[in-house]
Amino acid sequence: MNFLFVSFWAAFKEQRKSLRTWIFALLLPLLTGLLVWQLQPSAAGGAVTVGVYIPESANGETYWQLLEKRSGSTVSFVQADPDTLNGMVAAGVWDCGLILSEDFETKANELNTKGLIRLVISDGSTAYPLVQETASACLLEYIGPTIAQQYLLDSGIATEETLPSMEGRIHETLPEEERTAVKMETIDGKPLDSSSLTSNTLQRLLRGIIAVLLLLWALFLSEDLGRWGRTAAARRLAPLRGAGWLLLPRALAATLPIAIATTITAFLLPADGTIPATMAWLVFLLGLSLLCARWTGVHAVFPVLAPAMPVLALITSPILLDPGSLSPILGTISQYNPLTLYLQAADGALYPAVLLILLGIGLTALSLIPQKAAAKHRT
Repeated sequence: MNFLFVSFWAAFKEQRKSLRTWIFALLLPLLTGLLVWQLQPSAAGGAVTVGVYIPESANGETYWQLLEKRSGSTVSFVQADPDTLNGMVAAGVWDCGLILSEDFETKANELNTKGLIRLVISDGSTAYPLVQETASACLLEYIGPTIAQQYLLDSGIATEETLPSMEGRIHETLPEEERTAVKMETIDGKPLDSSSLTSNTLQRLLRGIIAVLLLLWALFLSEDLGRWGRTAAARRLAPLRGAGWLLLPRALAATLPIAIATTITAFLLPADGTIPATMAWLVFLLGLSLLCARWTGVHAVFPVLAPAMPVLALITSPILLDPGSLSPILGTISQYNPLTLYLQAADGALYPAVLLILLGIGLTALSLIPQKAAAKHRT
């Protein structure tokens, strides 16, 4: 134990001179705080602006009134001419725009929705899926009476002669007490609206990016440990203490400043499971770094692993999208991906965090097995 402490302290004093470690430790919370400050306010309550162009021949005033009813804390609809709309969307001032067709009313009465509304977006548009759903809901409400009339005629419930007597019922708007209210809630009873969904998505994205950065740091750490393990001093001490026990205090010394910086970063992402999940993820990465440095010779394939690992992590984990939507094989891989376990633990699940810690301890134990004992075991 005295040897481990002395080795740890010597490695930590050496680690204090590592410019890369301190740059990473400082930039991680700073960049995360900056992203949260930039993105969180808009997700919490800032309404995105959507331009709407209604040609005079479209007769779309009724449709515009339906859009106005849905303007609120999330989306704000503003009428504009085509040039202003395209310019504001291209400049990123407005998120996106809606342009109604010249024969909007005629097509809507014929239930021909093809080309009825054109969506204008730019590279910086983020809320257009929500705008699409809102525009579609308004369109469905607009053509709802026509659909009802067509159904009554096709089913034989009404005829051309009796249909006028049903017009009042078809166009009737139910009072508030007779409507069915649908409210989305989480499993613990918290309200789930578009703002909270956006906030949760941003937090999940930030947590995933931080986890990928830490994974890349673990690769650099394993490469550093492997390089040190091939030095003359390490080779002389290895027969006395074991190569794995020599690398362990150095790995702990390198992880300490990163663990402090990651804990500070986790406080910037308000979620119940972020800090425990981050600690569990670091335990796993510590074991992974030791095992890679000890057994797999990462130094030989490091130039390939360094750029490829973040890409593979994003593809095989649900950070940006569900891998199962791309391929069933990727979906299966994603279920057993440690990064997926980290995201589940960050959402508050206890079992994935415990499993990550156990995996980290197991990988660390494997890295401490003497090489001769491992060779005998293989034979």
